[in-house]
Amino acid sequence: MSVISIDKSLWPPIMIYSFDGQQTEEDMKGLMASWQELVDAGEPFALITKLNNFHADFAHVKPVATWAKEHIPLLKQNGCGSAIVSPHSKAIQILLNAFLLIAPLPFPSKIFSTEDEALAWVKERLQEGPLGR
Repeated sequence: MSVISIDKSLWPPIMIYSFDGQQTEEDMKGLMASWQELVDAGEPFALITKLNNFHADFAHVKPVATWAKEHIPLLKQNGCGSAIVSPHSKAIQILLNAFLLIAPLPFPSKIFSTEDEALAWVKERLQEGPLGR
């Protein structure tokens, strides 16, 4: 069973990813397939990533980065925002902010302590629309 769950129930498209443990290569392929589904739809979208129990494997970074780099024009055209929910310590949030400064996404990104805050922010971003349009 995947440690990444994907909620596609909200409209306009807000995909909610929950990371709940050590991700496998199969988990990451599923994640990238869901991203591909988003960009193929050609509609504005937003992301919420919940880092409940996140165990990164650096072997997964390169394929994800390669996919993202290849799709930057579509991500920029349709992506409205990405909210990261990290209920963990401020130190973790500072590290996440530093990562986003080093490897920024092609649309606005912000870190929140609660899912409610993140959801309100991405809904606002969806109303504003993608930056690339």
